[in-house]
Amino acid sequence: MLTLSALKSCLIDRRCASLAELALHFDSSRDAVRQALQQLEAKGSARRKDKSASCRCAGGCGCDEEVWEWCN
Repeated sequence: MLTLSALKSCLIDRRCASLAELALHFDSSRDAVRQALQQLEAKGSARRKDKSASCRCAGGCGCDEEVWEWCN
């Protein structure tokens, strides 16, 4: 179940995760997970990583993967 505390625990454990990974983990829509992440971001607890720094492939792919990380 997607709650702020569960999302917090997941991000602390993983340090960073893509929106797709989190949506799959919580069996929730990407929009629902993004809204929860934005609430954590407003509190200064999470942040969206820069796209150029978050791409996990070899480079030059044009990925649009949204990756979030825990800040505290």
